[in-house]
Amino acid sequence: GMTEPREPRAVRRILVYRPGTIGDTMVAVPAIQALRRAYPTASLAFMGVRAQQGGFWADQVLREFGWFDDFITYDRSELRKAGTVAALLRRVRRLGADMVVHMSSEQNSRLRILRDRAFFRLAGIPRFVCRASACVTWYGRLRTDDRVYPSEVDRLLALAVEAGADADRPPTFDLPIGDVERARVDALLRAPGFEAGRILIGLCPG
Repeated sequence: GMTEPREPRAVRRILVYRPGTIGDTMVAVPAIQALRRAYPTASLAFMGVRAQQGGFWADQVLREFGWFDDFITYDRSELRKAGTVAALLRRVRRLGADMVVHMSSEQNSRLRILRDRAFFRLAGIPRFVCRASACVTWYGRLRTDDRVYPSEVDRLLALAVEAGADADRPPTFDLPIGDVERARVDALLRAPGFEAGRILIGLCPG
């Protein structure tokens, strides 16, 4: 791992870094909830990718749950410009986070993780919780051996435990679905084509 000493009492503000779309978001839910339980009074911020067009991104899903106080998103294509990177650095610095939990892809190379660690250190965040995968070489090539991948839910939960969450508590997957969400679905189901008695099949292509 690449984790610094644990100081749970000093943590007042946590930044969760999780780039990806809706599937990446859903498998991170138990880890996010474990962090929330471990630091009930801490403020949580979320940072992830959001393309200008297409896709359904993590922040769009998570905004409705009320778990995060702040959201920072960026478009990967814009990170080729030094000015855009500097602006992103200033936004992250303004959060004043004590710890970042780096929930990026397991296929991230150690080189990319070190780059991200340097970015968050420049942004003034003292603690960086991350785990480099044994399945990937330093430069990001997948190894031909040692390619047993853990469940993504378990991998992210292990990161939450390194960040101070309870190791013995089973994962929870409770989405805060309230009256507004239920009313929205009820309205959809009243649309033509969803008449009572018809079979409804849900698909998630991709």
